[in-house]
Amino acid sequence: YRRHFKDLDLDIVNKVDFYNGDNKLQVLNTLNNKEEIAEFFALIGNGEINSEFNPDMSQGDPEHYQMVFYSDEQIAYKFNLFFDSKVWYWHPWDTSIISNEIESFVLPVK
Repeated sequence: YRRHFKDLDLDIVNKVDFYNGDNKLQVLNTLNNKEEIAEFFALIGNGEINSEFNPDMSQGDPEHYQMVFYSDEQIAYKFNLFFDSKVWYWHPWDTSIISNEIESFVLPVK
């Protein structure tokens, strides 16, 4: 099974759901447009690898989100995403710092 992001064939992903990380999961936003999904993958793919990054914990634990990638396969792929009030980051393998532009994909437009 392809359990790591680097092993996932991004071309087969046809939907991305973003959930809050709480115990009562709630869908925050959904991407199901191929162009929008490609833009999202380009953004997270251009993250800055920084295995020495330490999140700012001065305001408590970072906010936790879940990204679920769907395709026509019978399995979906889930990855965790975090925001420490300043920096968005995730752990596709090593810690990767992501542009704040990701917020527009994760959080619904108000």
